[in-house]
Formats: sequence, C-alpha cells, structure tokens
Amino acid sequence: MGNLYKQTFDIRYKDIDIGFGKLSFVLIGNYVKGDTFQENGLVSVINPLTGLPSVNNVVKTQDMYGLGGGVIWDYNFGNKSELRLSALYGYGATDFQGNIGNQIGAVNNAWNNQANRFNLGRSNSVQFPSATETLIAVNPVNRNTEALATAMFIWNPSDRFSLGVWANWEYNDNGTQAIGFDNHGAVKIASGSRNIVSAGIRPVFWVADNIAIQGAASGSYIDNVRSQTGAAFGRSGEYGIVTIAPTIKPKGGFFTRPEIRLFATFAAWSNSLKGTSAAGGNVGASTNNGSIPYSNSNANYGWLFGSQMEIWF
Repeated sequence: MGNLYKQTFDIRYKDIDIGFGKLSFVLIGNYVKGDTFQENGLVSVINPLTGLPSVNNVVKTQDMYGLGGGVIWDYNFGNKSELRLSALYGYGATDFQGNIGNQIGAVNNAWNNQANRFNLGRSNSVQFPSATETLIAVNPVNRNTEALATAMFIWNPSDRFSLGVWANWEYNDNGTQAIGFDNHGAVKIASGSRNIVSAGIRPVFWVADNIAIQGAASGSYIDNVRSQTGAAFGRSGEYGIVTIAPTIKPKGGFFTRPEIRLFATFAAWSNSLKGTSAAGGNVGASTNNGSIPYSNSNANYGWLFGSQMEIWF
C-alpha cells in the first residue's frame, strides 16, 4: 500500500586544474512525493477502539525535499595512484545516496518513536482512523542533516602490489529523537544526531598474474546508537575487523576488476555494542552499514566467512 519514489538531480563541474590537483564541485537536489503506506511495524500499539493490537501500521508522510553539495579534490601521482579528499553537506532528503532507504528508515523510525510514546502515555501523534488501522502523520526527513568528510589514498607502486588507505567521518541528524530503553531497562531518550568515524587499510599482493592475496584492517567509532537493538540504545561504542581474502583478480592496480574473493573476517566490538546491528556491519567488505547482528547477543567478537564478486565497466 503506497509508493515512495526518490527523484534526484546531480550537477557537477569536474576536473578543474588548480596546479596541484583537480577540483570538482557537486550540487545535488532531491524530491520525494509524500504518500500513505504500510510500515513493517516493530512496535505493538493497542487500538483503543478494539482493545487489540493494531492490524496495520499505516504511516502518512508529507512531501520531502533536499538540497546539498560539496567539493572533491583529487591529486594523481601517476600509475593510477591518487589522493582524494572530499567534503559534502546535505539537508532534508539529500544524503548523497541514490536509493530511498534512508528516507523510509527515517519515517519508520519516527513511527516507532511515536508508537513508543503512545505506549508510555507520553505526547504523540498516533491516530486511529478505523478499528484495523493505526495512522501517524510524521515527516522528520525535511529536518535531516548529513555531513561527510572522506580521505582516500590509493598507491600502485608496481603491478604486483597495491595499497588502499581511507578515513571517513559522517555526521547525521535524522530530525527526531528516539525513545527506548537503556542497558538497565530504564526509559531513555536518544538524540537524533550521531557521528561515525572510520579508518582502514587494505593491501593487495599478487602471487600470480590473476591471483592475489588481500588483507584489510579497519576500525569504527559511533557516539550514539539510535535504534533499539540490544542494550546499545543511546550509547557509544567501537569495533574493529581484520580480514584476509584470497582473490582472483587481474594484476595492474588496486581497482582492477572483475574480482572474485573468498574471505575470513574476525571482528570485535565493545561491550556497549553487544547484541546490536551497529556492531554487525558488512565486515567482509570492510564497511559499516549496520547489517544483521552477530547471533550471540552476549558476544563481543566473532568470525564471518564468505565469498564476494565485483565487476564494473
């Protein structure tokens, strides 16, 4: 029920030679037409018309707008080696991603927040248009802010060895505060803003023309977990990973593709992140996307094994 589509315009003025590298300027705008849609619903709300949990969690959201941009500086050392620095800032529905997942997540998180407020007897925007619906008219997206700063160094000293080093800082404010429970079971309000800082290194060694051994080590810090997963709600924490990955990959540089790899990753996270998806991440790919958490909620370390393929043109 309902459809949300994200429209994007992306304007770039690229490769301006300034003598010591090149500059590119970015301007991005977004629009999402509001709609009424059914949310997957993680919170039970008792409908006062029936005294039973609502059948449908129906969310009504208004139109969403966004605007942002920034600058990218790139210095080429030759042989496809480069240093790249970038800084981007977005407001509203502009988060520098082509998909609409973050906007839907922000609306759904606002739904959960209001439902929690309803259940706790606090002020909320929950409405009951019928005996089988719960409707909340919320739209925090137009108050969202996003800031990204990245540094990436790619070094290709030979066709048998390459190295990637990166560091990222991301600030996000989702435009709403979340209400949940801390690690002691007490009701807690978590700020809508959070910072994530990450850094990592990834060497590649070729043992044959099309066979390489890759390694990766990285770490991340988050200052505020905004989702009610495990006991991490409203807390800070950090985690790190170490990966080794035998790979089928053409020699010649860090970004040569196609690439097929097997990987084994060891990950460890702080006690404050036990049982939370903030400690999950796609550790095989050395990212911090908050995927399914480790199955043992009392653990703060674990292994992940798998295979991956990358190809582009």
